[in-house]
Amino acid sequence: MTVRWGRCFNFRRCNDAKEMQTVPIPTGAPFVCPECSETLLDEYDIALKMDRFATREKSSFTLMATVSVALLVAGVAGFAAWWGRAHSVSTAE
Repeated sequence: MTVRWGRCFNFRRCNDAKEMQTVPIPTGAPFVCPECSETLLDEYDIALKMDRFATREKSSFTLMATVSVALLVAGVAGFAAWWGRAHSVSTAE
């Protein structure tokens, strides 16, 4: 007998949801929480969504880091150009 694992998200009425427990449901049985009768979310689907979220979180962090470094480099280059012009010795006679 195979079992599907699900998680309930009815936090208002279900202790299984409040305790973040995974609920085993036999294959062929309705995929609902035995405590509150709400539809369960499959553990496999939850894991896939979490992987996608982690990937999206990494890519947004990478983008923010890249933009921050680019702005820092541009600021340093602008300051160096301004400093060079302001403190250069005029060689033209």
